Amino acid sequence: MDNFDDEEKFYRKVPPNPNMIKQNGTITSAAFKDSKGCSVDCKKDRDESDVIRNFICRFKDTASGIKGVVDVSYRNCLEADTTVLSLPEDDNNYHCEIHKSKDEVVLTPGQAKRLARACRYRDIEDVDLAKIE
Repeated sequence: MDNFDDEEKFYRKVPPNPNMIKQNGTITSAAFKDSKGCSVDCKKDRDESDVIRNFICRFKDTASGIKGVVDVSYRNCLEADTTVLSLPEDDNNYHCEIHKSKDEVVLTPGQAKRLARACRYRDIEDVDLAKIE
């Protein structure tokens, strides 16, 4: 397990999938479920606007697209009894994954639900990057 500050933020893209966003605008646990691991980017030393801008640029023209971005803190991950691993990639030094445990990848339904309840969602259509941080 990697060491992160309790307030470190982890960001995850939300594709335009109605199963991930409730009608009231909150996120469902489906946004945190992935058989390959819950892929996220850590904020580290960046401004939040840079993180979100990067997500929009990386995902807007992909097959799955991007509807919004969620963030959770490291503390939220600990409270959901998950493990966060720093897994930098050649083209993304900020890549991390949230796993069920150090030995298991896929989050339990309860873990995904706790992260969904704790996360903050931002629809990219509503984001004014100039006003973030």
